[in-house]
Amino acid sequence: MPSSKCACCVAVALMALSACGQGRETPKTVPVAGTVTYQGKPVMMGSIVFQPVTPSPGSPFRPAQGVLEMDGSYEVQSFAAGDGAVPGEYRVVITSTDGGPTPEEPERMITWLIPRKYGDAEKTPLTVTVSEHGANADAYNFVLED
Repeated sequence: MPSSKCACCVAVALMALSACGQGRETPKTVPVAGTVTYQGKPVMMGSIVFQPVTPSPGSPFRPAQGVLEMDGSYEVQSFAAGDGAVPGEYRVVITSTDGGPTPEEPERMITWLIPRKYGDAEKTPLTVTVSEHGANADAYNFVLED
């Protein structure tokens, strides 16, 4: 009997969750992809996050994020893989580190592969506007400096 009560509770919870999503549409997103370089070379690992500053009217404050590939390229997503970013103004936060604590070396330090200022949403000098109408080919390429 306890397992049937549990199954009933799970079924009710699933129905409630599915009802919550009805009638809601994902906001319009724009594909966003580019490259990140530092000292003339691709940043080969790390992450990139577009932190909203001012979203388009009626759009949510939703960050977009991506992973830096070996060639420095990235593609951001907000709701689903490769969907891009909601139009609006963003602060761009990029992190690329190596090392860090492990079970074998709990005191091991993190090494930043790019200047730390790019990894801080308050200090990053990078901003970008994602337009509903798209952008030129280099709009989302970032050249990091010391």
